[in-house]
Amino acid sequence: MDTNAVPVEERRKFPRYRVKDGVFAFLGSTPGMIVDISEGGMAIEYIVLQKDEVSAASFDLFSTQQQDYIADIPGSTVSTVDVFPSSGLGTFKTTRLCVKFGELNSEQKSKLRYFILQNTIARA
Repeated sequence: MDTNAVPVEERRKFPRYRVKDGVFAFLGSTPGMIVDISEGGMAIEYIVLQKDEVSAASFDLFSTQQQDYIADIPGSTVSTVDVFPSSGLGTFKTTRLCVKFGELNSEQKSKLRYFILQNTIARA
C-alpha cells in the first residue's frame, strides 16, 4: 500500500447508490439499465442497436418491482464509455452513459428522493 498516495477528492455533491434489479431509464425510446443513482445524476448502461446518438436531455425512470415511474427528468450527458465494444460477430455494443440531472422542480425532487429510497440497495 502506498502511504504517500494523495486521496482522491470526491467531486459529487450527493452520494451514489447501487440500484436493485429491474430499475430502468428510458432515453427517448431507448431503454437502459440504471447502474447507480444519486440526487444529482446517474449512470445508465444500454445496448446500442443503431448508430444514432442517444440524448440525455430528458428521460424517464421506471422500476418494475416498485412500479415507480417518473417522467421527463431533465439532464445532460457527463460522459459516454463503451463497456462492450462492437466485435466482428455483431453490430451492437453496450455503452455506459453518465448523466447529470438538470433543474428539477420540487415535485420532481420529491419523487426522485422517494425513487432512490425505494429502489437502491447500497452505497456505490
